[in-house]
Amino acid sequence: MNPYILAQEESDAKASLPIWYGFGLQGMYLHHNTDGNLQCLNDPACPSFNSGSGFGLGPLLSIEWMKNNWGLLSTLSYNMANGNLETQDSRAKTVNQLGEIVPLVRNHSVTMQVHNITSNIALQMKTGDMRIYAGTNIGFLINPYWTASSSLISPSNITFPSGKRDTIFVNQQTIQNHNPVQFGSILGIGYDFTLKDKVKITPELTYSLPFSSMVSSSDWKQSSLALSVSVRWGKESKKDEEFKKDIFIDTIEVKRPEFIGKRIVKGSTLQSLEISETSSAIITTEIIKRTDTLIIGSPPPAPAKPPTVNLLAYAQQDSVVQQVKAISLQGQFVTEGFPILPLVFFKPQSSELAERYHQLESSEGFSSDSLEPNSILQHKDILNIIGERLSKNPQSTINLSSMSDPITEKSDCDLALKRAQTVKQYLENIWLIDQSRITINPMGKNCRPESPTQSKTEAGFEENRRVEIYSDDDVILNPVVRTRYIQLTDYSPKIIQLNPEGSTNTGINKWQLHAEYGDNEILDTNGLGIAPVLDYSIEPNIATLMNSGEPSVFQASLTLQDRKGLSSTGILEIPIDRDTTNYAVQRLSLMHFGVLKSTLNEAAKTSISKFISNLEDDATISIVGYSDNLGNPITNNRLAKSRAKAVSDFIRKMKPNSNIVQIEGVGSSKLPPGIPSHELPESRFLSRTVQIEIIRSWKNSE
Repeated sequence: MNPYILAQEESDAKASLPIWYGFGLQGMYLHHNTDGNLQCLNDPACPSFNSGSGFGLGPLLSIEWMKNNWGLLSTLSYNMANGNLETQDSRAKTVNQLGEIVPLVRNHSVTMQVHNITSNIALQMKTGDMRIYAGTNIGFLINPYWTASSSLISPSNITFPSGKRDTIFVNQQTIQNHNPVQFGSILGIGYDFTLKDKVKITPELTYSLPFSSMVSSSDWKQSSLALSVSVRWGKESKKDEEFKKDIFIDTIEVKRPEFIGKRIVKGSTLQSLEISETSSAIITTEIIKRTDTLIIGSPPPAPAKPPTVNLLAYAQQDSVVQQVKAISLQGQFVTEGFPILPLVFFKPQSSELAERYHQLESSEGFSSDSLEPNSILQHKDILNIIGERLSKNPQSTINLSSMSDPITEKSDCDLALKRAQTVKQYLENIWLIDQSRITINPMGKNCRPESPTQSKTEAGFEENRRVEIYSDDDVILNPVVRTRYIQLTDYSPKIIQLNPEGSTNTGINKWQLHAEYGDNEILDTNGLGIAPVLDYSIEPNIATLMNSGEPSVFQASLTLQDRKGLSSTGILEIPIDRDTTNYAVQRLSLMHFGVLKSTLNEAAKTSISKFISNLEDDATISIVGYSDNLGNPITNNRLAKSRAKAVSDFIRKMKPNSNIVQIEGVGSSKLPPGIPSHELPESRFLSRTVQIEIIRSWKNSE
């Protein structure tokens, strides 16, 4: 095959005018040199001056043209310059104070102002940011003038006619016979500091050598060394640049049946550059040449297919195994008042808050409305609940009574006081409650609870290590009410059979089964060989999660990998049907009863009255009494029944037509709803309760 041009690319960079404009400030050192014939006012009595020095300062304008590395520089400056020439004269004779004839030594000086306007033009060469330039200049003297003065050096007894030893013998006047136009040459060096695109700062050092004399009567010349700094605006100029790329590729075909498929073997690449230049541009062409070999082999075999994966769900329904079409969840609307337990329990001999209490770094973002509908979980935030209520009710106050255990802590009042201070400091520091709103009740000599737990066990001891919180304002200690949340009552199926029916069952190396609901992983198992049929049990907590979650599907996936390493995944999605009954449940758990007590306090009576205030005739009421697990089980059952009976009697007194369908005391044989165990003291306190449940139609509950 003949080579052909595979691609051509062109690009170019356009030139721009190489002009820079600048403004700056120039300072200079001046050197004056004469041929020895310069006399002040050309007066023969005045001595001749040979050399002197001076300084100048003034603004500077510049324009710069730079093409590649060569260019021109032109400046215009106004220099406010001065100078001074001095000489000594001892030609005259005089008599000193001893009467001796001695030389009269005088010092003569000429001070001058030689303001001028100077224009420079120079050829310059640039290397990187450094520039060297040389050229000529022309200057114009502006009203130059001078002043001549003299002072006596010796002898010390001589003075001028004025009686002084110094005098001005020529007042300020224009320099006679001055040449207004001055010519010279310059040599300099500069450096460009680029600030940003099109802006730079340029310091320059310039030496000027004069051609012209300052006056026509003497060869008086003024040379200078000037340092200037200017800011310049403009842009660099480059010659137009063009870039091209030509790619030549030749391909040779070779048949090789021992290979499978086709492949291209790239040959060696030859690269070269060609640079050409015109009057306006530099053209760079990159040439790439390559000869490739196309190897044509036998057709490839058909690709291996990954295993087939199919996943189905079955469950036993009405004594028949059927394919699961949906997971059904039944729930009911619940409005429940969760009593808060205004007690904070402490570890033995400790005044620090226990780890189980939720301690905030800041009250910002906390809301009791978002707490779980569970009295035990809510108790972890008891101080935050009370702090939030104190913040919302700035007139309310609380009292703290602190105790220590009579047996293990000997009713230690110092320890009890520290516990109360811990609670107070938390409310002050985190919830910013004013200290005047929190009162610590006076410590007596015996800081034991008024009604201590009598059980001589660690469970009884830890109930006595506490701080009690009281308030005259009911809003501080009212129950936490959750309105109309959905509570799961039943679900089906409870066991799902995950069956890989229809999947590949030969040559399988390993399998993995995964199930999730939303972002929650609920099943992940794997094994070797053919995937088995697995029974997955839907636990109540998973069903509760499905009942309250957003996704409407349960998703499972089965992945199979064969012995060749090929894998495939099948997805199973089961819809979730949520059904809520036409009845709503309202519950109230009364604040805990005292140890071995079944009488209703005023707070309990107030809570019950509010709870049944709008009771309908068709509503049904269930009353169940509970107790903790301390003490004798028979006594606990009798106490729980007595508590339930006291609540029932009070309700019938308030609502004689109440439809009470259940009055039961279960003691410690059953845990109240939401209480996982009797392990913690708060669990036991919250178990000394009676739960009232009203079932009413959903319409009437609105």
